[in-house]
Amino acid sequence: MTGKNNFKGLMVPAIISTLFSILGNIAVFTMTSKTGSLEYDISPISYFKLDSIQLSILNIKILNSGQKECEDIDLNVDFGSKISANDFSIAKSPESIITNQKLDSATGKILYSIPYLNPNEQVVYSFLFNKILDQKNLHVDLRGKGVNGVKTEVIDSSLASIFVVGTLVITFIAIYLLFIIVFHQQKVIKSYLKLEKVGKL
Repeated sequence: MTGKNNFKGLMVPAIISTLFSILGNIAVFTMTSKTGSLEYDISPISYFKLDSIQLSILNIKILNSGQKECEDIDLNVDFGSKISANDFSIAKSPESIITNQKLDSATGKILYSIPYLNPNEQVVYSFLFNKILDQKNLHVDLRGKGVNGVKTEVIDSSLASIFVVGTLVITFIAIYLLFIIVFHQQKVIKSYLKLEKVGKL
């Protein structure tokens, strides 16, 4: 009986600790997922000619990828030294999204703002230039109330597959080792109980 009590004494705290760890991770995930998250995506620049004029078109998509609304969103785009867009257009999804723009008298640049963006809502700004635009000189600054915009990163599918397989292998090994430890402990306890019975006889 002493062996069984020792086994329970080892396993019960381990199970409780594991449960608290899982619940803690779920709580952290829930709290962090209920936030606004601003992302922007810069499309490759499109080049074409109209008569003898070289034109460039650049698209910048802004998306609230979080689970909460984002407020007071400001977009500042630096196209390079002394370069400004000749024209721009805005595509919104949904169309009811309010967008504003104003001229900064100090820099001569147009500042773009979005008062309110719900989860999964997006705005796409398209800029037209009558010259060849170098994407290396492009700088985007996106900010909202309490949140900074981050550039969308495309994950290589092959790397993602390797990561998933690696995670599964590590999980399988961990479960296998845990099984061996528990099985070994049970064998030790049974052997101990048999010896205890023989000693009493």
